[in-house]
Amino acid sequence: MNNNNQTKNIKSLTYSELDKISDLVLNYPWENKDAYVGFISNMYYFLSQACRLLTAAASRCDLTYDQFHHRFVEHAHEEKNHEKLVTHDLKALGADLNPVLPSMPPIWQTQFYLIQNVSPLSLLGCVAYLENLSLVKEVGPLVYKRCLEVYGKKATSYLRVHVEEDGDHIDKLFTTLESLPEHEIKNVRESLLTTSTLYKNFFSELSDVYVGKKTGKAA
Repeated sequence: MNNNNQTKNIKSLTYSELDKISDLVLNYPWENKDAYVGFISNMYYFLSQACRLLTAAASRCDLTYDQFHHRFVEHAHEEKNHEKLVTHDLKALGADLNPVLPSMPPIWQTQFYLIQNVSPLSLLGCVAYLENLSLVKEVGPLVYKRCLEVYGKKATSYLRVHVEEDGDHIDKLFTTLESLPEHEIKNVRESLLTTSTLYKNFFSELSDVYVGKKTGKAA
């Protein structure tokens, strides 16, 4: 199988996995302040690890994968201080950072393991899943629109930045995948499927906490 077909298969798999969670995301009570705070709080913990994941992967790319080393470094620069977007939103909401749910840390912990023990390029599978989540079926824009209408621009900076910027990241990602050998495509695929399972676990737990419960309304 040539590299272009491999890339198309990864892209198709990404969208197939995201289809499985899109309804769960869209049915989440975004207009409920406690539910919204719960989501962005958990993303704060992941974002705090994002640059560390990217630089860990970059540091393990040998000269054979020099372009990926530079891409990871560039991506880390793009993600720098994004957790502060959540801090900004929480302040605008007059809310405190919630404790992390037990299902969230395994998402980044698994990637650290794969980077160190399988391949640094495994991280591309996680990136493919999480960044496409912002755009597949217009999930990101729809969620952002709903939250913007309730909480205003000052309290939705995290969603705005990721919806507006992730499209460019995705284009770059699928372009870089075309140069990967078959065994690395396999690593990317397995990482993507693992991330899909773990993120669904997280969002299921998040929904169990907030869906159908009488929590606070937007201020």
